[in-house]
Amino acid sequence: MAGLAAILLAIRLGATPLQLGLIGMTWPAFYTVACLFSGPLSDRMSRRLLATTGCAIACSAYLLMIKASSPGQIMLIALPVGIAMSLFWPPLEAWLAELSSPSDLRRNFGIFNIAWSAGAAPGPLLAGLAINVGVPFVFLTSVSLMAIAGIVVVTRKPDTRRETSAQRPLTQDENRSERFLHLAWVANFGTYFTIGIIRSLFPKLGGQLGMSSPSIGALLSAITFTQVLMFALLARTSSWHYRLAPLLLSQSILLVGSLLIYVGTGFGQFLLPMVMAGACAGISYFSSIYYSINTPARLGARSGLHEALIGLGVVAGPFTGGIVAQRWGLRSPYLLSGLVTLLGVASTAAIGMMLRTRDEKKPESTP
Repeated sequence: MAGLAAILLAIRLGATPLQLGLIGMTWPAFYTVACLFSGPLSDRMSRRLLATTGCAIACSAYLLMIKASSPGQIMLIALPVGIAMSLFWPPLEAWLAELSSPSDLRRNFGIFNIAWSAGAAPGPLLAGLAINVGVPFVFLTSVSLMAIAGIVVVTRKPDTRRETSAQRPLTQDENRSERFLHLAWVANFGTYFTIGIIRSLFPKLGGQLGMSSPSIGALLSAITFTQVLMFALLARTSSWHYRLAPLLLSQSILLVGSLLIYVGTGFGQFLLPMVMAGACAGISYFSSIYYSINTPARLGARSGLHEALIGLGVVAGPFTGGIVAQRWGLRSPYLLSGLVTLLGVASTAAIGMMLRTRDEKKPESTP
C-alpha cells in the first residue's frame, strides 16, 4: 500500500520517469544489501528482536512520508524502509522454517505465502483510493498495519534453535533442493525485475492513457491477487517439486505478458498481462523460498539470499527501466523486461541441461 502511495505522491509532485525509477529502486537497493547481513545475523541472535525492530523503523519512515514535499525527499525516506523490511522478512521466514518439520514445510509456507500476499493484494487498490482521501490517511493506515504486524511478532512463540539438525546428513529431497535452488533464483530475479518495472513505471503510463488512480491500483492488485491463487494451488500439491518445466513455463508466460503490456491501450488489455505476471510470481517465489529453506542449516542466510535476489530484481528493473523510459518512452521498459526474461529462460534451460548431463554421467563413473 505504501509503495504505490509513494509513487502516486511523487507523480503529484512532478516526478519524471527517471525519478520514479529511482524512487522505485531506492528501498529495494538498501533492502538487497541489508538482507545479505540480516539473514545471517538472524542465525546468531533473536529473530523476534530483528523483526520487531524492522516494524518500528518502517512505522517511523511512513510517518515521515506524510511531510514529503519533493520526489527527492520521498527517495531519502525510502532508504530506512528498505532496511526495515530486511530486518523483518528474512528472520521471519527462517523462524517459520525452524518451527516446521520437513513434512509440514510446504503446507506451512503455503499458508504463510497466502497470508502475506492476501494482505498485500488489496494494497495498490486501497492506495489508489486512499490517496484521494489524503496523503496522511494512506500513510497512517500503513503505520497502523505495520504496528499490528509488530504486535503479532512480539506475542508469538519464542525463538528456537535446532542446532543438532544442522549437523545431520542431508536427505534426498534436501540434496535435490540444493540443485534446484539456483534455477529458482534465476527465475525469481527475472520475475521481480519485470514486476519492479510495472510497479514503479506503469502508474505513469496508465496516467498518460487517461486511467484513474483506482484503476491503476486495481491492475497492480491483480498481480498479487493472482499470486495468492497460485500460492494456494502450489501449497496443495508437490507435483512441481524438483521439476524444470514449471520454472521454464512461468518465465515464458512472463515474456508474453511483457509484450502485451507494451502494446496495451486500456484497462481490459492490461488486465491479462497483470494476471500472467502474478501467476509467474507465485511459481518463482514459492520455488525460491521452498528450495532455500528446505535444509536444516543456515536458514537465515538462505532466506536472506532469497530476499536479496528479489530486491536486486526490483532494483535493477526500475533503475534500467527508468533510464530506458526517459530516452525511448514509457512503453520501452517492457521490451527490456521481455529481453531479460528471455535471457532467464535461456539460462534456466542451460543450467537444467547441465544438471541433467551431470546426473546421467554419475552411474557411469561408479565401479
